[in-house]
Parts: sequence; C-alpha cells; structure tokens
Amino acid sequence: MAHTDMKTIVIVTHPNIELSNWNQAWLNELRQHEDITVHELYKEHPDENIDVTREQRLIEDHDFFHIYTLLNLYAIILFVVTIILLRGEINENG
Repeated sequence: MAHTDMKTIVIVTHPNIELSNWNQAWLNELRQHEDITVHELYKEHPDENIDVTREQRLIEDHDFFHIYTLLNLYAIILFVVTIILLRGEINENG
C-alpha cells in the first residue's frame, strides 16, 4: 500500500460504543493507522459541554472526515454538521 500524507478523522457519536465488541474491534483497527484519528465525542465531552474551537481545529487539521453514529443521535450529528458549516464560514471570513 502506498504511503499517503492525507489525514482522516473518524468522528464517533455513540455514547456507549465500548459495549459493542464489533464496534470496539473496528475502532481498534482504525487506531492502528497513523493517518486516521478516532475522535469519540461522548468520551471527549461527557458533560456535552463542547469546545467548538477545539472541534473546528480537529476537523481543519484533517483532509477527510467520516461521522460514525449508531441509534438516533440527531443532536450530536447536528452539532458536528454545524461545526463543519462554521468551518467554512471561518475560512471565508478569516
């Protein structure tokens, strides 16, 4: 496999992902790749007090992103989409 300098962030939006053996195996596999960052929102922000600036920087520091969710987690998905939209606004407005 050719080496790439492209970085991907996988944003995981599941409050109890550690309860699933399949999901844990998948995340452990992803973590073995230097060009992939696994970012678990519920572990990073258990009180749901989101550091928007930090989240924006994480997304900006990567070339690609993937949102992985399970169940009906519309609020956290809406947050992630908002962060991404704000990223574009920040880039346009300096």
